[in-house]
Amino acid sequence: MNLNDLDIIEQIHFINEKLKEGYSLSRLDKENIISSRKTISNRFKKIGYELNKESNQYESIIEVVEGDKSEDKEPILESSNKVVQGNESKNKESISKSSNKVVRGDQVNNKLLEEIILNYADMNDKLEEVYNWYLKSSDKVVSDDLKIHDFEGEVVTRSYKIYEPIQKEFAEYCSSSKYRVQDLISQALKEFLEKYR
Repeated sequence: MNLNDLDIIEQIHFINEKLKEGYSLSRLDKENIISSRKTISNRFKKIGYELNKESNQYESIIEVVEGDKSEDKEPILESSNKVVQGNESKNKESISKSSNKVVRGDQVNNKLLEEIILNYADMNDKLEEVYNWYLKSSDKVVSDDLKIHDFEGEVVTRSYKIYEPIQKEFAEYCSSSKYRVQDLISQALKEFLEKYR
C-alpha cells in the first residue's frame, strides 16, 4: 500500500492507527511505510494537524470557538495559550485551550475551510515536486579541469558536417589546448552518449 495514494485525512487516520498499534514514526520510516518523519509532520502541519506527544496521535491544532453574534466582542489570546471570549450580557466567560490558532465558528464555513486547506497542501506538494525536478534537470557540469579518458583502439577517419560558428569556436579551443582534436571529439561524444543513451 502506498500512503501517498490516500487522501490526506485518510493518511492521518492510517498513521494514527499504526501509532495506536505501537509503531513509532521512526519505525514507520524504517519500514518504508512513510517517506520520512519530517515529510509527514510537514504535510500534516500544513492542514492543521500536529503530533500530540501525550496521546501519541495526530490531532487538529485548529480549534473552533463558538461565540455570541455581537460584532464588538473579539477573542483575546493570552500568553498562556487560552482564548477568552467575553460576553458581558450573560455575565460569563468561556475559556478554552488552543494551539495559537483560533477560528470563530460563526465566521467560517468549516467545510469550505477544510477544502481550502486541502487544496493548498496539494498545490504546495505539487510545487515542491516541480521545484525538485527543476533542481535535478538543471544540473550543469561546470568544470575548469578537463579530464580526457585514455582511449584505446584503432583511430578511424570520419567526415561530419557541423555549423561554421561551432567549428570556429572548437578550432580556437583546440589551438590553445594541450590535447589532440581526436581526443577532444572522442571525449565529447563519449560524454554525450553516456548522458543521453
